[in-house]
Amino acid sequence: MDTTDLDIAKKLASYVRGRTGGFTNIQGVIGLPQTHRRTGKACTIVSCEVSNPTKTPLHRIYNLLKAEAARYGVNVIAGQVCGTIAAEVLVQTAEWYLQLEGSMALGTTRARSSKITFWNSRHNLTRHRFVN
Repeated sequence: MDTTDLDIAKKLASYVRGRTGGFTNIQGVIGLPQTHRRTGKACTIVSCEVSNPTKTPLHRIYNLLKAEAARYGVNVIAGQVCGTIAAEVLVQTAEWYLQLEGSMALGTTRARSSKITFWNSRHNLTRHRFVN
């Protein structure tokens, strides 16, 4: 987020955390100080552990954080996925943002058996590994 105010990041974390009234499939949410990887400027992040992203879609989490951040005059400047995620989750997110439905929806039959791993190295490179 485009703020260095850690209190705002911690408040936003509490809004999405399952045990404090947020999404039931989110645990381990924390607000942290960070350095923006492109600009090098100080900022904050809300890091979430999503235990079941098919039940709690990523776009819902992102949009809630974006709306709540706006209440504090803060912008969400980026999102990041770390670890292994089912391709079906990414398809679900793409369908929502592209507003695809019916015959225009992306097929998920093949995607269900695939997982995609994302990670960032210290050199700001993103690698993608497809695992069947």
